[in-house]
Amino acid sequence: MRTWHHCLKGSLAAGLLAAIAATGAVAGEKDFYTQAPAQADFTPEEIADAKSHPDVFKLQGQKISIESSSRPIEKPQFVQPEVLPKDGVDIGAIVNTLLKVWDIIKANAPVVDITRHYANAMPEGATWTRMAGWKPPEGKDYSFKATNKFGGSVVEVKYQVLRTYGGGYVGTDGVKRGKYLTGVTIQPLNVYVAWGYRFSMKASVPDVINVSETTQDPIAGMTVNVLWTIDTPLQHQEGTGVYYVQGDGMFREIGGPFKEASIERTERRVEGLRSGLLTLPGAQKLFN
Repeated sequence: MRTWHHCLKGSLAAGLLAAIAATGAVAGEKDFYTQAPAQADFTPEEIADAKSHPDVFKLQGQKISIESSSRPIEKPQFVQPEVLPKDGVDIGAIVNTLLKVWDIIKANAPVVDITRHYANAMPEGATWTRMAGWKPPEGKDYSFKATNKFGGSVVEVKYQVLRTYGGGYVGTDGVKRGKYLTGVTIQPLNVYVAWGYRFSMKASVPDVINVSETTQDPIAGMTVNVLWTIDTPLQHQEGTGVYYVQGDGMFREIGGPFKEASIERTERRVEGLRSGLLTLPGAQKLFN
């Protein structure tokens, strides 16, 4: 893990670098690996078929991809957590009061309840009634596809990354400060998995941070990892897609098997940071 001993100025630079350094993932980097499967999860018929036709049950690694698209979404009715009032709320101490890890798809079936299974980035101890100014929820669609060695489609999953941003804490003086996050989750929209395959997906939020230059008007930053596994009687493969969101609305794909166009866009964004960051300790190693 890389450790930074320098204060990075600017929410975009600090947020992206924190996300990249924490995950070690940059678009285009190899993001999955293969190991021996657990055959106990498959029926005798699936195991026998896999032995007779092995290439049908082996993935073509270079054909695993994630492609993005956008569409309007309906506002989910999130169930808000109960937080006891706290005197002297520190609006710069940003915490995730909800989930850090949760299942999205388990053994080919969607299991997430997006009204309850989500993460947030809020001022520690703040009650929901003191939060105001939330923007409408936003979502971005992604299509995850995997093919076998014959080129046949074996996994097609469409999901969206949901987030609600912009809410601030209203102090006793009536002034709203900060930009926070809530309702950050992954919603599966369509799931197709071929016979003899098992697909699972889960979300994890390793940490939340303040990417603002001040604790008096914080901006929440959050890295969301989407971890996926594909199993057959002959093979186990797994990988991670990494997304970064901020309380001011910024959203980025950081790493994963994205389509080439998405990879190029992310690389251009990172490249745009180089001129101001390469002089910092450790930056050469991070970007090379």
